[in-house]
Amino acid sequence: MKQSTKKYLLLFNCMIIAIVAVIASVLDSKDVENVRQVSITTPIAVSTYTDTVFCPSAKAAVLIDAKSGAVLYEKNSNVRLPMASTTKIMTALCVLEQSDPDDVISVTKESAGIEGSSIYLKAGEKITVNDLLYGLLLESGNDAAHALAVGVFGSEKACTEYMNKRAHEMGLVSTNFENVHGLDSENHYTTAYELALIAKEAMKNGIFRQIVSSKTYTTNGENQRFFSNHNRLLVTTDYVTGVKTGYTSKSGRCLVSSAVDGEKEYIAVTLCDRNDWNDHKAMLTYAMDNYDVTQIVSDKDSVFRVGFDDYIAYDDIYLTFPKGDEPTIAYKVTIDLVSGIGRAEYYADGVPIGHFGVELLDRD
Repeated sequence: MKQSTKKYLLLFNCMIIAIVAVIASVLDSKDVENVRQVSITTPIAVSTYTDTVFCPSAKAAVLIDAKSGAVLYEKNSNVRLPMASTTKIMTALCVLEQSDPDDVISVTKESAGIEGSSIYLKAGEKITVNDLLYGLLLESGNDAAHALAVGVFGSEKACTEYMNKRAHEMGLVSTNFENVHGLDSENHYTTAYELALIAKEAMKNGIFRQIVSSKTYTTNGENQRFFSNHNRLLVTTDYVTGVKTGYTSKSGRCLVSSAVDGEKEYIAVTLCDRNDWNDHKAMLTYAMDNYDVTQIVSDKDSVFRVGFDDYIAYDDIYLTFPKGDEPTIAYKVTIDLVSGIGRAEYYADGVPIGHFGVELLDRD
């Protein structure tokens, strides 16, 4: 579907081919006179997921469309498991939200002495947030993670509290952070699905996206360092764009990867998978070969006509669907006439898929 077609899809349907019915009902029977409902039908396709078997050696796995969030494959994707250094995806996202890349951090003795993978920071060394983020995400430096936590949030505890707050804001219910680097800890866990959602959110940040797609990086600080990305899929494929590796003896091999194919983008996650490189290539190529995505609602650009009033959506909504498949999508919009705010539910061949908010256009 062309962009211009997608851009005005709902406006066209509302004005030309919409089946509109104003029905006083739904939200609250006590305020029935203040509620209006409209149904709109248009041919758009819907997501599904495969029963193809991937990742036989993984404890858990998931493959999602990064735009629509559609799950295309899953294996034990809601089981809580350790995540190792894929933790650093959330660490980096939170640091980027609360600092400037050019901020300079003074490395503490505690940060320099953190165990595990390291970029060999020295106590008292001054280094930018940007350089530390590259060390965090390419070389998986635990010392970089701790230095960022202390330098930006004041302590590792304060940083993990913020990370857990962000996880809650994302709607995650099976993720908990006890540290910023991913070393084994009893109450440090996530699920394959929720880790995919964290990566999906992080990849919206342009700086994060640039870092995890970099194969190498050389710092500019007083102690020049050369970093090489541990994600070998960046070298062995032409479609992978990130994001993070991880390993401990308890968690096994963990991997989060992303791939772009034209306007399509996918995220794959495996937890405790000894064959992760091959499994990710299999999942990502499967997604690219078998699915398409289209935007059916555009933030501030899709207009619904309800009676004599126009309402706009305030979300971008995408649908993923198997190539060649185009089921009918129906919209049911319920408006509170007092507030001018409503809820649009959308269905595929009568099956509920999701919902989004709408509001009265050009409200005073």
